[in-house]
Amino acid sequence: MAHALEPVKEEPVGEALVVGGGIAGITAALELANMGVRVHLVEKRPAIGGNMAKLTKVFPTLDDAQSLLKPRMDAVWEHPNIDLLTLAEVQEVSGQAGNHRVRVYVKPRGVDVKKCTACGMCAKACPVEVPDEFNEGLSTRKAIYLPYPEAIPPAYVVDFSACTMCGECEKVCPTKAINLKDAGKTIDLNVGAVILALGYDLYDAKRLENYGYGIYKDVITMMALERMISKSGPTGGQLKKADGGEVRKIALALCAGSRDKNHVPYCSRICCMYSVKLAYVLKTVFGLDVTVYYIDIRAAGKGYEDLYWKAQEAGVVFIRGRVAEIYKGKDGKLVVRAEDTLTSEVREEEYDIVA
Repeated sequence: MAHALEPVKEEPVGEALVVGGGIAGITAALELANMGVRVHLVEKRPAIGGNMAKLTKVFPTLDDAQSLLKPRMDAVWEHPNIDLLTLAEVQEVSGQAGNHRVRVYVKPRGVDVKKCTACGMCAKACPVEVPDEFNEGLSTRKAIYLPYPEAIPPAYVVDFSACTMCGECEKVCPTKAINLKDAGKTIDLNVGAVILALGYDLYDAKRLENYGYGIYKDVITMMALERMISKSGPTGGQLKKADGGEVRKIALALCAGSRDKNHVPYCSRICCMYSVKLAYVLKTVFGLDVTVYYIDIRAAGKGYEDLYWKAQEAGVVFIRGRVAEIYKGKDGKLVVRAEDTLTSEVREEEYDIVA
């Protein structure tokens, strides 16, 4: 026979766990820490900042992304109430509301963040080069590297999946901060609340075979385009084709992989305005001919519609129609094929880059 549950009174634990070190996790951690709560901020990557660290500007204000992010990252690093755990993942959570037991595994970093001065001598000595994920594979980095220039923690990290254990970095480190025998560690925490701020990953564009990603080098992701126009990016803010040629005309294909039952059935909610922001920057800063192919422009936030109109007034062309196919024309340029659903015309236009 079922019985009524008995009420349980228990003092909640006065500490909190925030999972995810992007802008959302950083903000949550700072809000709690400023109220006197001890916060454990767990991030799976070697540095906090998330995807926002890769951006140039934010929408709809067009403020500089790093001017907004960097002070918050510095505040996390310096805050006495925040315990920052990078290269860390939550393995287990148990307990009850107000009293959670959490096990966190911290992967080996190979570098003592307290000793590292980020002098870069280790990277110069390292003989191994691999694609740089922060720059979306558009440049290379060493097996021991600084995740990005403004990284927090401001320390190098060893990529043990690429490291050959040659020991050259250890030999040249002036502060003896490198330990290639680092085995990582497991930490047990007791917290009263858990906040998930997990961020997002890009959809694998290689699955969109009709777009030619991975086949045509000038078909790129929007994040790769973001890194290309960034002054701290692999090209120093110079937008060039894969062969080094000049870019004059660019197309942005919205809903690539989303709102599609064969891929992702839902809307990402940021694709429209993120694209409008980039289109406006490409038009006004770089002077390019920019065309945006879209299903619907979902500008449902404060200031979003204003930015949409601003982009149109600047000369960005908006075509209502999902891109059906991208292929290379006879002259080597990329051709975008799409139906303009407002005019019922099938259009084929040439572009230097498609994102």
